[in-house]
Amino acid sequence: MKNNRNFLFTLFKLLSLSTVLIFFYFVYKKINYFDNDNIKKYFGLKKLNNYSNSINILFKNFKRKDVNFKENIKIIKYNEKSENVCKSDLTLVIAYYDINRVGRPKEEYFEWLNKTLKLNAPIVFFTQSKLKDKILSLFPSYKQFWIVLIEIENLPYYNELELVKSIQKNETYKKKIYAPSRVECVNDLYSIIIFSKSFFLCTASKLNPFNSSKFVWIDAGLSRFFGQFDISKELIGNRLSMSKLTILLDSNLKNHNSFVNRDYYDFLWSAKNFVKAGIIAGSADVVCRFNDELYQEWRNMLDNGVVNNEQIGIILLYFRNPNLFNPWFFETYKNDMDNFLDFLSN
Repeated sequence: MKNNRNFLFTLFKLLSLSTVLIFFYFVYKKINYFDNDNIKKYFGLKKLNNYSNSINILFKNFKRKDVNFKENIKIIKYNEKSENVCKSDLTLVIAYYDINRVGRPKEEYFEWLNKTLKLNAPIVFFTQSKLKDKILSLFPSYKQFWIVLIEIENLPYYNELELVKSIQKNETYKKKIYAPSRVECVNDLYSIIIFSKSFFLCTASKLNPFNSSKFVWIDAGLSRFFGQFDISKELIGNRLSMSKLTILLDSNLKNHNSFVNRDYYDFLWSAKNFVKAGIIAGSADVVCRFNDELYQEWRNMLDNGVVNNEQIGIILLYFRNPNLFNPWFFETYKNDMDNFLDFLSN
């Protein structure tokens, strides 16, 4: 009798262990595996990289437990049949979101985008559902592009919206921050969108629909700084660093040590735009490392009761970790923008 009880107890333990193992196996499969055929069917795409898990990992890194891949990121256009197929190994990454910005109406951005979208390289464009038809209408018919829909509330930085609002309303903040009427100091969504540049870059590199090795962030309104650059020139970025992030820095920062020793808080509360963040470039690995590190600067800002722009975040990251960057020093932004685009075309 005793032997029978021992046998039954052992059998029960084995069955329980098997049940637990089977349970965790299916949980693991559900979290880490997406059937490509089902994803293709869902998105209706003929070509698709296995990027679903990568995107979920991106969201998980920002501790957003409520983000579902299918529900919160959707590809609505993949123009793979364009007659003028661009052979560039470089993908441009652009985003535009309507945040009711005072003094900068949507129509102004759409006018700038008419020219920006003609740059000669394939594009991954991030926007919200309500703008998809308008953005589609702005793309030239020959262009290779993806439009990726992620609503503002599903962006990782949106997690901190209430904290951003509370800081902007704080009287001490209003007194200490330089130029408190700046858009980043009064529009709670603006800071979230501009810091999301690194997220858009990293996400585009994970999606990578054009099998590129280099990814270049372009501000939606950047064309207002174009001079005489021929936008039909193919952008290939052969001279871009593959191990560091290329950013445009004020030439005054060539003497890095004279700035790095200045008080952190002097920059944190300032409006010193030593970085021109309208264009940022790097390899897939580099832009994702940049995404992780810039998020830490964002958190440091908020922890210090500060809401500021991404240019301040980037310069503080540059001082903290200069080895991440390959600076392109500019004298006058408009002239040097043409020079940098020429650099990308070689």
